[in-house]
Amino acid sequence: MLEYLRLKLLVTFVRLPVAIKPFTSGSRPQPDEVINIPSRESSRVIIANVYKATPRNGPQPALINFHGSGFVLPLRGSDEEFCRHISTNTDYTVIDVAYRLTPEYPFPAALEDVEDAIKWAMSPARTSASSFSKGTIKSVIAYHPPVDIAQDPDSEVAPDPSGKPIPVSLVRIFNECYLQNGVDPKDPRVSPTSLSVDASPSNLFSDYLWAGYSCFRGRGTGRATEEGRRNRFGT
Repeated sequence: MLEYLRLKLLVTFVRLPVAIKPFTSGSRPQPDEVINIPSRESSRVIIANVYKATPRNGPQPALINFHGSGFVLPLRGSDEEFCRHISTNTDYTVIDVAYRLTPEYPFPAALEDVEDAIKWAMSPARTSASSFSKGTIKSVIAYHPPVDIAQDPDSEVAPDPSGKPIPVSLVRIFNECYLQNGVDPKDPRVSPTSLSVDASPSNLFSDYLWAGYSCFRGRGTGRATEEGRRNRFGT
């Protein structure tokens, strides 16, 4: 309990800038619709913003997006520019899902919400998934994902050091919040690089993309040569 209270106090301060930003910037997400996705827990739902593509005859494909958050920050709507761009310039309606956050809901809560959102999709064969940062654990198109939480954050350096990296102390707090109750950081559901290539689904095709300023790039590119036969890595 004391450890949880410590994490809760730290996270409250970290979340403060996010909480006041809509009031200081005057900008709030403007989705076409906000929906409730059924959860495996009958007492709760999963909230999602919807960005609709231009209607046409017949069923339309959907892109399910999971925002970055460090599993801590309430950033639903932070990918609105990306979501709106996709819905405006393609046939895809974008469903931007808000999964549960830590330390209130540690692993595997967020992962379960991702699974429930994907299962809810009406036409899985016509559904893609994308996500940013720590929203990428269950996605097909992953933008600057952390793929090895077991690695010491202090050892990670962005290819281009001129950017503004995430402070190591903050990464440690995020990881502590997520990996409560003795969760093994090498669990493949936490650190995908812990899963052997042979054990990966043979029909899974993924794109992993890192920006030059991303300190997470080093975790994944070492895996690229192993998975190159069916996954693509880029910067």
